[in-house]
Amino acid sequence: MVNNSNFTIEIKDDTELGMAVVLVDIDEAPGIDATSEVVGVVGTLNEAEQVIGDDYLARVTGCNDTQKDAPSQYRVQARGRGGEYFDLLTWSSERCYAECM
Repeated sequence: MVNNSNFTIEIKDDTELGMAVVLVDIDEAPGIDATSEVVGVVGTLNEAEQVIGDDYLARVTGCNDTQKDAPSQYRVQARGRGGEYFDLLTWSSERCYAECM
């Protein structure tokens, strides 16, 4: 679900976001806080969904050259009111699995 509360316009799938950032949160071990990695920079939510799907598949199928931990969630952050970055969209690993596999 898109969180529009910190933005001056309604954000839709094809709204130009400028430079939004896709982050992946990874739970490395029980009892340790998740770490975040930048996956990429995107211009729209449609583009973000494609980047998330590609990254998720690469991580869970082992297609990468490096062994990465499974993601717990993906977040899309965009610049909102006051110039700060806010979470605009969050994808759980369950949603990724359902939509990407």
